[in-house]
Amino acid sequence: LFNSPYVATRLRTWKESGREKLELMLAKMGFPLVECHQHFTHMSPKLKQRLSTKLQECAPQFGLVNCAFASFEKEDGLTSTDMVHAVNALLVQEGGFWGAYEALSSGKKKDGAVQKGIELAKGLQRVIVKVGGEVIGRNGMVVNCGSFRYAALGDTLQEEALSNPFILERLALFIQEGLLHGGRSDKPLVVAGPESGGKVQLVVVGPRNIFSKFKKAGFESNLIQIPHKDVSEFMDSLILNM
Repeated sequence: LFNSPYVATRLRTWKESGREKLELMLAKMGFPLVECHQHFTHMSPKLKQRLSTKLQECAPQFGLVNCAFASFEKEDGLTSTDMVHAVNALLVQEGGFWGAYEALSSGKKKDGAVQKGIELAKGLQRVIVKVGGEVIGRNGMVVNCGSFRYAALGDTLQEEALSNPFILERLALFIQEGLLHGGRSDKPLVVAGPESGGKVQLVVVGPRNIFSKFKKAGFESNLIQIPHKDVSEFMDSLILNM
């Protein structure tokens, strides 16, 4: 729950006050923190059975009105949502295609591949919440450029992960959601990832795609990769043309 995008952006769990709110909600649900800090599979079966009902009962008191959602579930407890996150996490790793293929197969390696993907997905989500919270909370990190906002990650400890366009886009969506739930107006957000191999990935999220006027190679119209030395010139041009 601490790293769920829905919960984190509304309670701001990257801050101590947000974590305290979540712990208070769990206490109101009757869930001991000792149990909550365990891996879900190791929690008390009775608590796991009560989780959905208690979330629907208590979460709205904390502004979390859509904390639960429907999903298909297999007999082993794996849901379709788990599978999507696992496969996506495997795909963004180096040589991840075959790992994702194994997770979707019916072979002996499937269970191990799926579990690896789930753990990778959780790790990536922790990175997104940590870095996203720092961007939102640090003064001057998100710059108002008139009709859009801009955040440059620069050098970061998570350089390798955030150089991936899929993860960078998820981070941008998290930051955008966090800004909106912090009372900021809804406008496009441009996020520039860390430099990797002399290149920088830029992604735009929000109500409209302000990259659409720029011709580029690639499949995603809201993603652009440009030389690091050209980022400042590109942003100046973007501001002037908006």
